[in-house]
Formats: sequence, C-alpha cells, structure tokens
Amino acid sequence: MGGLLHKILHINSLIMMLCIFSTCVMATLIFSSLLWILTIDVVVASGCMEVERNALLTLKSGLVDPQNLLSSWEGEDCCKWWGVVCSNTTGHVVKLNLRNRNSYEIVFEECPCLSGEINPSLLLLSNLEHLDLSMNNFSGTSIPAFLGSFENLRYLNLSYAHFSGKLPPQIGNLSKLHYLDLSFDFTFSGNTLRIDDILWLTRLSSLKYLDLSRMNLNTSTGWLHVVNMLPSLKVLHLADCSLPGISTSLSHFNLTTLDVLDLGDLSSIGFGGEIMEWVEMLPRCVRNNLQSLYLGYNNLKGNLSGWLEHMDSLTDTDLGFCVDALYVLTIGSQPTGRLLRRSGVTVKGRASVPAGTASESAMRVKMGVHHDGPSSLIA
Repeated sequence: MGGLLHKILHINSLIMMLCIFSTCVMATLIFSSLLWILTIDVVVASGCMEVERNALLTLKSGLVDPQNLLSSWEGEDCCKWWGVVCSNTTGHVVKLNLRNRNSYEIVFEECPCLSGEINPSLLLLSNLEHLDLSMNNFSGTSIPAFLGSFENLRYLNLSYAHFSGKLPPQIGNLSKLHYLDLSFDFTFSGNTLRIDDILWLTRLSSLKYLDLSRMNLNTSTGWLHVVNMLPSLKVLHLADCSLPGISTSLSHFNLTTLDVLDLGDLSSIGFGGEIMEWVEMLPRCVRNNLQSLYLGYNNLKGNLSGWLEHMDSLTDTDLGFCVDALYVLTIGSQPTGRLLRRSGVTVKGRASVPAGTASESAMRVKMGVHHDGPSSLIA
C-alpha cells in the first residue's frame, strides 16, 4: 500500500511540473491515463484479475468436488489455485487443468471425480488457451456449446469426462485449436457421445492432434473427406468409433504430415478388407512419414508385409488379435527396433521368417506373435 501511495505522489509531482509547461487540462488527461495504467499494474502485480477470480468461484459453486481438489480456490490470488495458470505478462488466466489424475486406478462408479455443471461464467476467462476437463464424471450432461466461444483456445481435452448426447458443432469455431481429445468410454457410464454432422471439423485448419475414439460416428459418412481437409494433422485416433465405412476413392490425400494413425477395434463394423486397401495406399500418400500405426482388433484381410516393409519411418505397429490372413513378416532387412509391437497377434495361417533372421520361435517371443491367444505387450 505504501508503494502505491508513493507512486501516486510521484505522479502528482509530475502533474505540477506539466501545469507549468503546459495546460492543466492536458496534464489532467495525462494523469488519468497514468492512473489507469497504474491500476492495471496493481491488478497484474497481485497475480489475478478480479473478474476472472469471480468467474472461477462461480464455476466452483456448480461443481461437486468429493476430493476437495478445489480447496485451494480461496484468497485473492487465483493464479496460485490448483489447476490455474496465469500469464506472467498480462496476469490473465491462460490455462485451466481440472483433469482427475486418479481415475485410471479406480472403478468409475466409485470415482471421486468432479461432477456437476460447467457454468457459463467460464467464458469470462476470455484469454484461455488450454482447457482440460478430462477423467471426470459429467454423466448425463452435454458438452456446453459455449465452449466454442474461446477464440484463443489451442488445447481442449474432454476425454473420459463422460459427457453424453450430441457434440455441439460450435466446437468448430475454435479456429486456433491444435489439440482436440474427445475420446470416450461408454462401457463405464452407459452414455454415448455422438457426432451427427462432422463438417464442423473442416474449420479447425490448425489442428494437429485429433482423438475421437469410441465416439459414435455412424452417421458421419463423409468423415474421411473431412479429415483429409486438415492439412496440419499429425495424430489421428479413431478407434472403435462406429465408422460407417472407409472410402478408397479420394482423388487426393492431404494427410502428408500424419505421424500416428489409429484405426483399431473396428471389427464390429466389418470392413477389415477396406482398411487394408486404404492403408496400402498410405505409403505414397503420406510420403513415408507415418511412425505409428494401430490396426489391432480388426479382421484384416490380405498380405500384411507388402506395405509394412515400404513404411520407412514406421517404428511402432499394433496389429493385435485376429489377423485373418496368410502373411509373411519380412523384417530381416529392417533396422533394429522397427515394428516393435505386436500385441498378441492371433495368426490364422502361417507366419514365416525370412532367411538370415532369428529362429521363428525367437521371433514370436520378440514380436509377441502367438497362435493360441494374446500375449503381453512387447515394448
């Protein structure tokens, strides 16, 4: 307080000098401007904007918090609260991370997760760049449409938060978004999260990471054409999401930056052959940039080795369980460490090992390939 008084007295002395060399009207205007800047400086110096502090307290009032994760949400400086990060330069809240870090270890029904209502007061955090509500229990509520109003948001993680209903297309307004995770697990909550029209995704041109695993996409017939319009995409997870089919008729692929592709656990919709046909096209279309490929739990049909051996950047592959094909694993000429993972491949046929490599039994141990059931994950 003494420092603030000292600054005001200093400004007052400047005003007296300005009155000597200029008009007092001009001096008063300058004084008002300096005082406004000083007020802003005081707010930033305290580490928290009052309007944002009040917005967070309103958000807290609508949440059920059995673990008392938000017990630190008191006092004047909201920048010191759990899960809240402020900008060092502006003092605005730029990151809100309310992810439940214990949910993997407990049964969902007993999860002491955050639940309740996401209050629209959140919109007062207008400088928010990072929002994580994952691993919580918002069962029975929909994803708020107002989340699409954060103009500066770059990271949005709502995975396993157990929202239900239809995904609001307003999420497509987040034009600066780089990371979007909406992955879901309906086996615990019984809820479903669906996308009726996926066209909104085309507006997220800056997107690099997209995870829609286990969402219901069975009415999104043009999903591949939409994804193909994301020129910066590096990671794509679409495991077990009821895809209506995979088009192999694209005239041009834009997925040249793709590093990770996950089309696992799609066997229930029965187009393993289409997956194989589409993936066979990828080496040309993604210019061998693909590093991780996950096709586990699919009834794949065809020769697996023909396209694997031409993926020069591939370091991690999961073809786990029920590969319905006669194939040859031609890995003898590949660098050590290639194709590191085979999560319990069930072979209906014969897995031959090329000359000059380790024995077939040793290869099975290394690759996790078994004829009679799953194996542990081989790193």
